[in-house]
Amino acid sequence: MRANIVIVLVLACLGAAAAAWSVRDPADEGPLAARYQPLRTLDLSLLDAQFQFLRRFFPRPVERDVVLVGIDPATVKQLPEPIALWHRHLGTFFKAMAQAGAATVGIDVIMPDRSYDSILPGYDAALMQGIIAARRDAGLILGLTVDMAGEPHVVHKPFMAVAGADSTGYVNWRFDPDGVVRRFREETSEDGRLVPTLAGQMARKLGAEPGAGFVDYWRGAPFDYVPLASVLDWYAKGDTASLEKYFQGKPVLLGVILPFEDRVQMSVPLWKGEPASRANPGVMVHAQALRSMLGSGLINPAPAWILALAAGVPALLWLLTLSARAALGIGALVIVVGLATTTALLTTGWYVPTAAVMLTALVALFAKLLRHTALRVREHARLRHAFGGSVSPQVLAEITAGRLSPSLAGTRSRIAVLFVDVRDFTARSEAMPPEMVIQMLNRYFHEVITATHAQGGTIDKFMGDGIMAFFGAPQKLEQPAAAAIAAGKEMLSAMGRVNAALKAENKEPITISIGIHIGDAVVGHIGSSERYEYTAIGDVVNVASRLESLTKEVGYALVCTEEVLSEFDDAAGFVKLGPHPIRGHSPVMLYGFERRSSRRGPKPGETPPAQAPAVAS
Repeated sequence: MRANIVIVLVLACLGAAAAAWSVRDPADEGPLAARYQPLRTLDLSLLDAQFQFLRRFFPRPVERDVVLVGIDPATVKQLPEPIALWHRHLGTFFKAMAQAGAATVGIDVIMPDRSYDSILPGYDAALMQGIIAARRDAGLILGLTVDMAGEPHVVHKPFMAVAGADSTGYVNWRFDPDGVVRRFREETSEDGRLVPTLAGQMARKLGAEPGAGFVDYWRGAPFDYVPLASVLDWYAKGDTASLEKYFQGKPVLLGVILPFEDRVQMSVPLWKGEPASRANPGVMVHAQALRSMLGSGLINPAPAWILALAAGVPALLWLLTLSARAALGIGALVIVVGLATTTALLTTGWYVPTAAVMLTALVALFAKLLRHTALRVREHARLRHAFGGSVSPQVLAEITAGRLSPSLAGTRSRIAVLFVDVRDFTARSEAMPPEMVIQMLNRYFHEVITATHAQGGTIDKFMGDGIMAFFGAPQKLEQPAAAAIAAGKEMLSAMGRVNAALKAENKEPITISIGIHIGDAVVGHIGSSERYEYTAIGDVVNVASRLESLTKEVGYALVCTEEVLSEFDDAAGFVKLGPHPIRGHSPVMLYGFERRSSRRGPKPGETPPAQAPAVAS
């Protein structure tokens, strides 16, 4: 028991450590851990599946949603200048947001890095006027970015000056190793200053502290957007009603919604226009993160005590001893319960890595099953080694499989019983040294036992130079009579080979007699609680024993009853001997196989054995 408790504690600690490692941000680890983390990848894939499940079956609306304004193909087609020269249009957009009364405006668009006044006089002024209006009336956050080398993109200084130092935020995202954006965290620079993000700065404008954690992909419906061209048109026409309808009091994000541009892989499909794709426009990641911050907050890894509990409880499964089928059932139940529990925790804002917890449970279950199986295999091997020479293989197989009850009771079975004996053994053994007798018997027993076991028979007992065997128990046989006859024929053939070897050694040959009968018997453990044996009891046993004794009288090596031959078709070589009386039993119809000389003549009215017709095969 102490060893089991130690194993449970070890499994719980390993599971808790795996769960704690799985929730860590890969950016906080070395490059090797970031590249090779199949457990974390599985956990994150399950997290994506949980978000999709919740969005489909338990949608969660938001009170104040983010409105997207898209630079879409229709807008690009309508505006004549290249996007780099959209100073005037961006300025108009900012003025429109100020007029509409937007709560805050974020720009996921790269701002110009230079002045174009020398080419298009008044363009810079138009943009700066829009920035000033939006900053004053709506609260403006300009997006910043860094290049592949990590260097910040430079925005034209006059634009930055009018926007203000607290009106910028970086649009770059941190990706998980599988290329999906799931986490939000604002960094600190080398000198300890905060490096703000676009979504984080917008949240601050609205009175929410961003924090750090997983983006809540459960919250909100799929995004739609308002084309930038429509916003510019409403402003040009003075359609204040439309502007206020879409934007008043709401956070607004302007971004690119073009095919094959600025696409980001996300946990779930977020765009209504592409409901099956998780590669959505990048502006939607900012919008979903802002949704999370303005709601109940980002999703955080569960506290350490919950991770320890989540891993510790499944580790207790080690204490169970189950069959393979039960272990599979419990394993499936653990997976279902684990997914349901971690999904429920996700709705409360806590993330528990499902794979780490379920892996602990499955390791506890199936490691214990493997250990139990190994112990059973070792115990079966021990039993085979200890009793392999004491009982027949069929009996040993039933014992090790647990199907043979040790109780002193039996079951009624239809079996074929075979008795085999060495003819004239007593007279022969008187003239032989005991060592030679044992050597001869072992030689004979080896052949007889091998023939019996080859046909699925069970050795019941040794009786000096004789053996009793039966066919059809403890393992059922389709044709026990046919198996017994086949075993008897093989015994006679084997004795022919043995006698040929004995002749070469100048030794007397061995002659055996075989009797076979079939019928119902009670088969099981007979005896007392101190000493018992597995045997068969019934009239069929008595008849088979008497038949073996009759072989010398009728002059055949193998004698069986008519009931034996009636159970199978191949009776070639058998001779009908007619009814014969048996001591203590009514006469039975006998058949003989392998003719030998008889010590007596036929009784009056009996067909002589030599003239008896052979039974057709």
